Order: sequence, then C-alpha cells, then structure tokens
Amino acid sequence: MIIHIVGVEYLSTQKTDIYANSNVCINKNGDLAKNLICPVLVELQPEGTLPDLESLNEALSFLRNVAWNPWTDIRERDDIKKLNVPFPYGPLPDEIIKDIIQSYNAAVSYIDDLTGKLLKEVKNDTLIVFTGDHGWSLGEHGEFAKYSNFEESTRVPLLIHVPGLSNRKVVSNKLVELVDIFPTLVELTQISSPLPLCPNHTTTLVCTEGLSLVPVMIDEIQNKDIKIMGYSMKTKRYRYAEWVKFNPKNFTIDWTTRYGRELYDHLLDPKENMNLSDRPELNAVIKKLRNKLILGWRHEIKKKLSLNK
Repeated sequence: MIIHIVGVEYLSTQKTDIYANSNVCINKNGDLAKNLICPVLVELQPEGTLPDLESLNEALSFLRNVAWNPWTDIRERDDIKKLNVPFPYGPLPDEIIKDIIQSYNAAVSYIDDLTGKLLKEVKNDTLIVFTGDHGWSLGEHGEFAKYSNFEESTRVPLLIHVPGLSNRKVVSNKLVELVDIFPTLVELTQISSPLPLCPNHTTTLVCTEGLSLVPVMIDEIQNKDIKIMGYSMKTKRYRYAEWVKFNPKNFTIDWTTRYGRELYDHLLDPKENMNLSDRPELNAVIKKLRNKLILGWRHEIKKKLSLNK
C-alpha cells in the first residue's frame, strides 16, 4: 500500500512498522543479524512472509476481482474453447488476436459495402442518419468483447447527411450523444417547434434529453466566443504575426494585450517551422514589423502613393 504523508512517499504496513530493524539476515553460522548484505529465507522472516509478497498478493487479488474482465463472452465460442486459454486472463495467442482484429475489420468493410449499395438507391433529397451499436474491445486494456466503459467500447458511429447542408463532408470532434439525434431530426424536418427538455421522472410524451446537432453541422463561428485574434503581415523576407486581445462586440483590437507572436524568416525558413520571435538580435526587426502591423495596410498604401507623386 502506497502512503503519502507530508510529501514523502513510502511503502508502509503495520507489520513493517512492528518488525522494522529486526534481525532477518542469515549469517554463515545460521544466526539472524542486521547486515547490509542480506540474503533471506522467506520462511525465517517474521510471520513467514515479506511486505513485497503481501503487496503482490493484494495486487493479484485486486486484478482478479476488479480491474479486468476474464473474457467470459468469447470463451463460450467453440474456436476459443479449443485453445484452453488459462482462466481468467489468458493470454490469448498473438496469431488469434490478429485473426480477431482482421475479422472485425472485414466485418466493418462488409457493412460499408452494403451501406454503399443502399445509398446508391436513395434519392438525393433524402436526410440520412447512419449510426449503430457500440463496438468491441480488440485487446485494448487487456479487454475483449464488451462489458467495459472505456472509450473503444462506448463510442458509436454517427454520420448525418442533410441535403444542401452537409455536402462539405465535415468531420467534427465535438462531443455529441445519441440522444441528440431526435431533436436534430425535429429541427431539420421542422415537424414541430423545438422540443422541451425532459424533466426528471417525466410522463411527458414529447420531450428531449439531448440537443440539436444542427449548430455543429452548420459550424458557424460564434463571434461572442472570439476573445483573441491573430493578425499577420508579410514582407519580402519576413512574416510577422501577433495574437492580441479582441472585442467581439465592436471588433476592436487591443494591441497592448498580446498573448503571443511569431516571426519567420522566409529566406532561411520558407515553410515557417522556426519561430524567431524570442531572438534578442531580431528585436529591431520585430519592432519595425510590429509598427507596420499596427498601422495597417491603409497606412502602407498611402505611403506608397505619396512616394509616387
């Protein structure tokens, strides 16, 4: 058991405290002493064991009872039965694991082909939602089949096609749930007004436990959420950029509050992989470019026009 006290981490049990500094090291004559070089016989130790062994046994007990699933589901399959995999945690042979993953991927490809054949017969003005049950663990976390709450086991496929809206084939990483599908379809089809949120223990016939995904599909930038804005300029040699405070209400810039800056030398680094903004020897260049950036393109054009007169 790991104990944390005032920042010091140490391994401690009551038995360790009781038998600390006991004579446990075997001398050549068979007596027990307090030696630095200390071979031990477990049966001669206090209570016939060691703290390390007690910790190991406790960990093994924990693993068997809590942390892992013994693959009971797949053990019922005839081909896995023939392997006589030791209970509870195997291991499964590597070749069998590869075959399981290969077969799973083949099943996914097969379903993908069937889905494609179905979609070829669907009219272009059809609203389509593709989803399914959650998947299997394929060895992640030492798990197979279902019966866990890890990411691999709880996610489901979700594809939505809305004619005229989702033609861009956008992939969103925003957090959504299956309960969001119903209010999404209601909004897209406009079969009713927006649904009320279901209260606890409700008997309401028409309500929702989710949120419409239409804003996610439209993915419009919410100006009110933009508090930092990036501005950049380019010369024949340099690109300079600053990230500064931005007011989304009146679109004003606060150049005095800077969150970051970037400077790239296109002569040496045309792909802009090395940010030079922290180089003291380039402070003069940065100062000049920053002034130009703040003054803006109008000032630069006016200056060029005045020179041409």
